[in-house]
Amino acid sequence: MLGTLLGNVFANRLTDTFVAFGVPADQAAGLAATAAASGGESDAGSLSSLPEQVRQQIGAAIASDFAVATRAVLIGMAIALAVAFLVALLHPGDRVTQARIEAPEPEDDAEVPA
Repeated sequence: MLGTLLGNVFANRLTDTFVAFGVPADQAAGLAATAAASGGESDAGSLSSLPEQVRQQIGAAIASDFAVATRAVLIGMAIALAVAFLVALLHPGDRVTQARIEAPEPEDDAEVPA
């Protein structure tokens, strides 16, 4: 679930970044989906025709978008851990929740083994 969150947030942010760089929206969505599926690694050959300054800006934007997506995952993990902690506090654990049934005490006439 958190991996899906990472992929979706990263792809959405990267699509917006590519559109801001002037890439058409449909092509930007395809490029972002490919980058999200490959874990943020880009094909160096596809950027080689761009000037160095633009490649650096795109690289920085990709790193920033991945950081934002990772932040969303970390927030999700923190929420899940907080819920698990609260459930653990409410769980009875080793506490007895029902009355114990005591074994009957031996009568005075019965012999107690030593």
